[in-house]
Amino acid sequence: MHVKYLSLWEFDTCSPFGGLRCASFFGVVELVAALIEVECCDADERDFSGYMLLAWAAHNRHVEVIEILLGREEANADEPDDRGQTPLSHVTSHGREEAVKILLGPEKFDHNKQDDFGETLLSRAAWFGREGVVKILFMREEVNLDWPSNDC
Repeated sequence: MHVKYLSLWEFDTCSPFGGLRCASFFGVVELVAALIEVECCDADERDFSGYMLLAWAAHNRHVEVIEILLGREEANADEPDDRGQTPLSHVTSHGREEAVKILLGPEKFDHNKQDDFGETLLSRAAWFGREGVVKILFMREEVNLDWPSNDC
């Protein structure tokens, strides 16, 4: 009921994952904060889908969890998963504008990098009809509006 953007066809296997990953997935802010405090696991470790903690929080648009995880040294909004998609690309396609702004932050990274499907941040936002996210990306001078994509 709480997970709106998970398609089982995306995964080859479904293996369980630990408490911090589960809390990030479901957006349980208090539990994420507590588990990070006790340093219970490696936040850099990838799960069965190739996702890191920040990717799950972004995928499910949990803004407060994103903020907590970005406070960790190993969190990286531009770290690709096994399909070349980053936490930022997940949140641009799911349209949570606040989360996009947080993940974009002052970081310097390639805004035009294509994932394994040839999609960019802008093409994903446009493809999924995320007008607010497209506007945010238009305001970033780093985004190439003429960058080719396989979809748009």
